[in-house]
Amino acid sequence: MLLFTLFRIKLVQKTQQFLLLETEVQRSTLIKDLIMSRPSAELRKGYNWHIGNIQQINDASLYFALGRTTKTIEERYDYNTQNFIEEEFEHAPYTHVIVNVKYQILLIAKKARLSPTTSGIAKRLANLINQSEKIKKTYLRAEISEIDDPDDFIKYIEEASVIYNFTMDFGLPNTWDVNEDFQKPLEMAMSAIDGEDGTITFRGDGLEATTVIEMARATAAVGKNAKAQIESNGRKTTKQLKGNPIVIEKLSIDEEYEKEALAAKAVEIYKKIWTKR
Repeated sequence: MLLFTLFRIKLVQKTQQFLLLETEVQRSTLIKDLIMSRPSAELRKGYNWHIGNIQQINDASLYFALGRTTKTIEERYDYNTQNFIEEEFEHAPYTHVIVNVKYQILLIAKKARLSPTTSGIAKRLANLINQSEKIKKTYLRAEISEIDDPDDFIKYIEEASVIYNFTMDFGLPNTWDVNEDFQKPLEMAMSAIDGEDGTITFRGDGLEATTVIEMARATAAVGKNAKAQIESNGRKTTKQLKGNPIVIEKLSIDEEYEKEALAAKAVEIYKKIWTKR
């Protein structure tokens, strides 16, 4: 059984000069080009990470393998010489990744031999991309963050008798589907102040639920966290968006149609998050 976690891949840059390149550099094209360049890098001494086995699924989606190579010395007995010897072997565990460059989302399969968590694999992928020669020629850097399912969080908001405060995280400009009313101004301010990331909190005697839900969906869509202090059944409690990652189970992706179905499922799930805003 393969367990795929959904991630958001973003290309961001805090330098204001980046904004001038928006019409010239299509992020979706650049994401594809970065993958197609098959970057390799030593991310830790003796651990070399690579992208390979690239397959085009459709116009917007790609499959590739992500893994690392390490060399180890193993002791064995040579029956020809009747001696014990030491021999060097290369280990190359890898996992499966599907990316949709239009929606800038990734599915990464869990692989304990690469990292105890899938988020750890995603971090290595971001580091690998950021060390590639192609991205070093731009004003950009790659960020990959886990997307959480906002449905449980939204249910708490809908059923709350009072919403006392709402806190949302935000980052630098990138997202093609950014909310124009509140996300975009915050991201632009972050860029102008030469920051990296930030958090904003809204407080009141009773925040309006519909807008809080809209903000929560927008926050989930870009892989950020949100939380709210609410009153429900006479009790105050704090609920968080994070902690509910989107995971898709798949028996196999050996066949082309299986990869295509998985890529379509990822887009379907992601669109349900942001199109309801």
